[in-house]
Amino acid sequence: MKLETVICELNPIHNGHAYVIGRAHGGSDAVCAVLSGNFVQRGEPAVFDKYIRAHAAVLAGADLVVELPFPWCSAGAESFALGGVTVASGVRSHGLTFGSESGRMDDIERIADVKSSPEFAEAVTEAEAAFRDRGSAAVFDETLRRFGITEMPGANDKLGAEYVRFGRESGLTCTAVGRLTDMKSATQLRAMDFAACAPYMPAEPFVLLKDAARCDYAKYAELLFHHARLYLRDTENPVLQIAAKKARETTDAGEFMKNIATKKYTAARMRRELLFSLTGVRAEWLKLPPPYTILLAANERGRRYLSENRKKFEFPVVTKPADFVPDPTDETSAEIRRCHAFADELYCLINGRPADSFMKRHPVMV
Repeated sequence: MKLETVICELNPIHNGHAYVIGRAHGGSDAVCAVLSGNFVQRGEPAVFDKYIRAHAAVLAGADLVVELPFPWCSAGAESFALGGVTVASGVRSHGLTFGSESGRMDDIERIADVKSSPEFAEAVTEAEAAFRDRGSAAVFDETLRRFGITEMPGANDKLGAEYVRFGRESGLTCTAVGRLTDMKSATQLRAMDFAACAPYMPAEPFVLLKDAARCDYAKYAELLFHHARLYLRDTENPVLQIAAKKARETTDAGEFMKNIATKKYTAARMRRELLFSLTGVRAEWLKLPPPYTILLAANERGRRYLSENRKKFEFPVVTKPADFVPDPTDETSAEIRRCHAFADELYCLINGRPADSFMKRHPVMV
């Protein structure tokens, strides 16, 4: 069976996601969603947990859903793409379909070529010197201009370029799907009363999610605020130094989170650094490929794909997290697994669940 993959957060799922999944079915026998775990790139917990989002993905057309594990699911674009492509390759995908602002593969591949060129690092260093007080996005855009790219790509196109780079190394064919019009983004949906989201979401996933428990962001804000204020006094990380200073200057977690961004560092970058500090993520891990994935959901076609191909995998696909024991000779993988489990426990704490709730979960079979 020929497998096409979509790397996604579904935070929450909307019609654009369903459209990309539908396009991924063209020319493939099955579609796999590599889904962010309980935390997402914004440095926040997902609005719904990973298993219910996986169930929604299957209802929207995915046949198989596996996890993009922590911390890759919460990393910046390069590490997020490395993690997603590694998992996609690990389950023997043939191709990768992704959403894009432009839908222009030529432009996205050009950005990938620039990023892969030997001159790129030097150009970034020069751009950083010219934009000392600006963030990484401004530096990246200035670097692209130095290579003759004048029309700045959107965030999804930049992420798509990373997919292309890593996809080339893994032998995956990448396809960009342009954004639908008359659509609400996941950010917009999170800010809306959920009942009003129905026109912008696939029908069956909406019914599944409408009564599901949503994440308690206020409690998460309190945890990050307390961590920054009490435990980061001696940090050498410049981003965390700023967070610690801001935390000591206020007494309110909501105010801390509202004003956490700086001219140089976005709110997402600040939250991400705090989350990684809280959970013990090591920066060097994000340059490595994930050592495993977890099976979250499947329908009949997805189960057939697993049955026919699982023995060919050279990559662990974990069905029961509690039973998974990493290679004891690989201490880094063992540490990453412990960190992943800690992040899941953190999600449970935020949402009032027993600590081992995700260790005991089984995949959703639809």
